[in-house]
Amino acid sequence: MTLLWLMACAGSDPAPAPTYEGGWHTAEPLLTPLQEHAVVVLDGQAVVIGGFEPPFNTTTRVEAYDPVSDSWSSLADLPDKVHHAQAAVVDGSVYLLGTLEGLTMSAVAVAWVLDPGAQSWAEITPLPAGFERGGGAAVALDGRIHVVGGLRGGEAVAEHHVYDPLDDSWQALASMDRVRDHLGAVALDGLVYAVGGRAGSIGSHTDSVASYDPVSDAWTELAPMPTSRGGLAVAVLDGLIYAFGGEGNDDAESGVFPQAQAYDPATDAWVELPDMPVPRHGLGAAAIDGRIFLPGGGDTESLGVVDTHEVYVPD
Repeated sequence: MTLLWLMACAGSDPAPAPTYEGGWHTAEPLLTPLQEHAVVVLDGQAVVIGGFEPPFNTTTRVEAYDPVSDSWSSLADLPDKVHHAQAAVVDGSVYLLGTLEGLTMSAVAVAWVLDPGAQSWAEITPLPAGFERGGGAAVALDGRIHVVGGLRGGEAVAEHHVYDPLDDSWQALASMDRVRDHLGAVALDGLVYAVGGRAGSIGSHTDSVASYDPVSDAWTELAPMPTSRGGLAVAVLDGLIYAFGGEGNDDAESGVFPQAQAYDPATDAWVELPDMPVPRHGLGAAAIDGRIFLPGGGDTESLGVVDTHEVYVPD
């Protein structure tokens, strides 16, 4: 069930692509409100995977957003209901590598792949025994997928493993210098970046940012975020790392951060951006064609599942 097949079966010519000036804009809401879902980019579309539906039910849903038609469609359901999944894309295949299940937040090592044209997800080698986790972050770099941090047994971990799709294998790499769950992670210029997160509880969030160099198998601490937070969304666009939202905000009744900020690795410095119109946590970000799409999330600390979908366009 490829995205191109879905578009071809729409039965009509696609609508003109929305045009956006710099700043914040509203896009078509999710088909179903979702929170604590994974977000990846596949064939120029934003794909959301699993998560919580209202009032607080886990889901097998997978939905794809087409920026050209400003519309959503459903993809193949997951084999099981999951949330806080770690997911990434390599060579047109979507990989889910570890997740949490149920309201008990149980960590499971299960791993699945959705290959181009496939009608269903297939099992692949799970995370190594004893290292199952969800609520971490996954990021593709040079054809492999790095899985960093996460939760297991209610405790945050600093673990770092890499999955190789070519031989369906895992390798342990240097752990982060601190435990992190609900963090963001991106790849840029040959490095993996871990951004923010927390040490288990909502209030234990951090402003820490660190980069990992696969050549030296080592982490380096960088300039911290101006706003400490976990449950944030991150994306890379035009050489900058963007961070949005998060939870644990003692200064807001909702407990959610509105802040949007960008990091420049060339200067090791952060800049402030206009706040999110609808502050959210437990969401993901997808950078596509010069824009960053932020679907779903929660508008109150812990809960507040919404279908809100906003777009940020750098000036």
